[in-house]
Amino acid sequence: MADATEQPTATGIPRLRDQQYRAIYSNSNLINLGPFDIAMTFQHVSELAPGQQGIVDLVSIILSPQNFKGFIRAATEVLKAYEASFGQLTITDEDTKPLKSAAELEAAVRGIRMSSRTAET
Repeated sequence: MADATEQPTATGIPRLRDQQYRAIYSNSNLINLGPFDIAMTFQHVSELAPGQQGIVDLVSIILSPQNFKGFIRAATEVLKAYEASFGQLTITDEDTKPLKSAAELEAAVRGIRMSSRTAET
């Protein structure tokens, strides 16, 4: 259920906070795609036991491809504003490299599609 305290929005649509709302800190993430949605899993890399690093999945957010594109556009604008206000972030490409490239993801989707077509015949 939503919190009864409404907040104003630019669209005029009331904004409420769900009772299950919580803020998390994430220093790692995964993004996966399917034919109908894109899932972002936010994680926290930390020491699980002395000397033992681990990745803890915190929450997954599942978006339509259209909503994901809007999210990326908004996130890009926020990053531009952040860097204009606080300075350019210096992060190497290697540190932000995704686990799979767009070409690898496309090849995987093609393979799944071909396998499903073969299974149907």
